[in-house]
Amino acid sequence: LAHKKTDNPASGVYIVYCPNEVDLLSFRALRFMQQADVVFYSESVNPLIVDLTRRDAHRIVIAEDEPLTTLIEHANNKRVVWLKTKPLDAHANENHTRAVE
Repeated sequence: LAHKKTDNPASGVYIVYCPNEVDLLSFRALRFMQQADVVFYSESVNPLIVDLTRRDAHRIVIAEDEPLTTLIEHANNKRVVWLKTKPLDAHANENHTRAVE
């Protein structure tokens, strides 16, 4: 997926698909989670995975089916990570996100 263009090349919305077990999380996903400025997650995400996100990141609980546009508003020169347990619609806002597995 294309990355949203901003002044900060690392900024944008990154979607991390979370497994049920912490030890199944990829190193790549963990790297994005630890670089996040803002972390969105639903109550269905394992709390142990949420604990692995950057300690000073702003953490926000949202519904699993929240529209992506809600998150894009927070991406102004920030790295936003959305922890999801279900895949995002393949055609939804593909110009603004990167999926990380």
